[in-house]
Amino acid sequence: MIIHHAARSLPEVLLFLPTLLRLPDSPHRLAFAAGGEFALKWAQPFRKFAVQFFRDHIEFVATTTETAADLRATPDPGSISSVGYKHAHALWCGVKPSDLPRQWLPGMSSSRSGVVLARSLFEHNEFFPWERVLEHYSSTPLTFCGTAAEREGFSRKFPKATFQWLDSSDLVAVAQLLACSQLLVANQCAVAALADGVGIPTVLEVSLLTQTMLHPRQYVFPSFGGRTFLPQPEDVTQGTWVISPIPDALLRVHWPRGYSAGWSHPDPHNPREPLRFPTLDAARAVVSKLYGYSPEDPQVRDSVIHHTLADFPGELLPSLNHKSCQRVVRAIQRFQGPFSVKDYFFQPQRAAPELKLLTSDSSPESSPPE
Repeated sequence: MIIHHAARSLPEVLLFLPTLLRLPDSPHRLAFAAGGEFALKWAQPFRKFAVQFFRDHIEFVATTTETAADLRATPDPGSISSVGYKHAHALWCGVKPSDLPRQWLPGMSSSRSGVVLARSLFEHNEFFPWERVLEHYSSTPLTFCGTAAEREGFSRKFPKATFQWLDSSDLVAVAQLLACSQLLVANQCAVAALADGVGIPTVLEVSLLTQTMLHPRQYVFPSFGGRTFLPQPEDVTQGTWVISPIPDALLRVHWPRGYSAGWSHPDPHNPREPLRFPTLDAARAVVSKLYGYSPEDPQVRDSVIHHTLADFPGELLPSLNHKSCQRVVRAIQRFQGPFSVKDYFFQPQRAAPELKLLTSDSSPESSPPE
């Protein structure tokens, strides 16, 4: 079979390999679209890597019109955002995601020590607690795995961080490093894609805008920047899959006076214009009085959060606009079973609490309705 791959990015190509292992009639002839970052920068490193680990499954050919599985235009970015690189390719090629191999890089070491860090120049999440990561693992040998530009960018952002460096242009060396390490902390980058193949436990910095590498895998701890779970390297396999989807910082947002945005809630006396508040506490105080609830009632808090997220002001924090919040919610809904959603204040499967208006027989001091 000739497979013509779009090769939009190195992580995408790497996470196509599990699907390739499940396609019949190996070896497959693989052609990449000409041009783009992958062709210019990563084609040769990937060939060296593939020869090392997949010589029985891949033969490289030039661009050709004789294509049995054309991945130049599909899976489209929309489907990738919905299910991630790995599962999007499997579905496009007719492979069940549940049939993909869990550990698809062979011959890896079982003796592990140290923590690996990786952060590409893109797919960042400003709420991910990198400083806490560096402090938490300060007593553990750290290795930053990335290009020279990625290492320089990380050092500028966190000048106090001390680590060894491995150039990620040698993908074989990266895979071997991961195989003998206890834990990876990374964003959605090529190193994290290789970690999927090795099976190393991973704390994943997930972008609020795209979740291209958010697929279920054992001992992966995805974080959107809230109360991020940082396991101890020596007992990481005893952890629970935890996801912290919306940043805690969102709860502490204080909008400036006169700003058009803010914590909001429908005004029962003026349906056209919602009530606006600079802080969550201020919103709870007024809304609870209007509806006859205690200010501490969780229904009031949930209702304010729900209505604020439903019309979140994208101009305030561009990375936290309404669409990205909805993407996060959809990402959470994809995960069932092994994931336990902790400290998550906006439950996607629950509607906003229905707060009943005060009647003439009620007062703000009355007890909350049933």
